[in-house]
Amino acid sequence: MHPSPHTARVAHLQARALAYSPTVDDAPLTEAELDELDGFVEGASPAPWQVFAGLGIGGDDFIRLGGDDDSQPDMYVRHDGKPAPEADLDFIATARNYLPRLLAEVRRRRAAD
Repeated sequence: MHPSPHTARVAHLQARALAYSPTVDDAPLTEAELDELDGFVEGASPAPWQVFAGLGIGGDDFIRLGGDDDSQPDMYVRHDGKPAPEADLDFIATARNYLPRLLAEVRRRRAAD
């Protein structure tokens, strides 16, 4: 008997979460880890990501993807069925916007050594 599509999807997401759960330590990032981070950057919606929070106009806070490119969808992040805290939205958007520069800086410094 084959698993249901839902069961297969849950198993896929669990395996992916395990694969992308690096050990938190002070060890230098490996080239493989830098390449993996590059892959996340390349696979993400285009930058810049901008947070729209606390506007008081109704509706949930969100992240606008791709700056003024209206062809990109907005991102709504939820925690336990409620909108995520503004600090989490800020972290997500800032990470997307700065990660390419951080990766380039690490590689420049390594090349200089």
